[in-house]
Amino acid sequence: VTFAQSKKEPVYSWFHYKEGFSRGLVWGLLKEFNIKAGSTVLDPFCGTGTTLLAAKQLGFDSIGTDILPLGCFVSNTKVQTDYDMGLLKQSIAHMNSLKFGDTDLKWPKIKFINFKKALSRYARNDLLFFKEKILEVDDPAVRNFLLLGLLSIVGQASNTKKDGGVLRIVKKRHTPPVRKILKNK
Repeated sequence: VTFAQSKKEPVYSWFHYKEGFSRGLVWGLLKEFNIKAGSTVLDPFCGTGTTLLAAKQLGFDSIGTDILPLGCFVSNTKVQTDYDMGLLKQSIAHMNSLKFGDTDLKWPKIKFINFKKALSRYARNDLLFFKEKILEVDDPAVRNFLLLGLLSIVGQASNTKKDGGVLRIVKKRHTPPVRKILKNK
């Protein structure tokens, strides 16, 4: 019933969600309740889409909603199936080949977190630079895939640590460059 198993699974691991659970739970419940093939699974609190993706992998249609736009974005990106793999590979290679440059994007003014302490100057600049380049991608599926990759590494690129239900700013000994973390992701 935890996210632990999902950390090792392709697609499920694309975005860590503390409140998540494993696909095995969904598969077990569908089997235990003897849900018939061709049924539609409804998840009214879909979070980042584990139920939707697990049901889809077993051949069920699924519908999900969530109050958080981030959850809806992650869910939709994870259940996307019609990626143009050639274009996706080309776009990833293009992102990896970019030389750093200036960006017109700015960080929002949020009072509850100090971005200058949470992210190094280099990380702040790199995250905005890659976000700008990703938003220029024409194909919406590829753009969303790349944006999800970028979103999923923000924690690794930051000086934050999850501490219960909050983020705590800590000074990490070594934070790899955003470019390297994104490439690995």
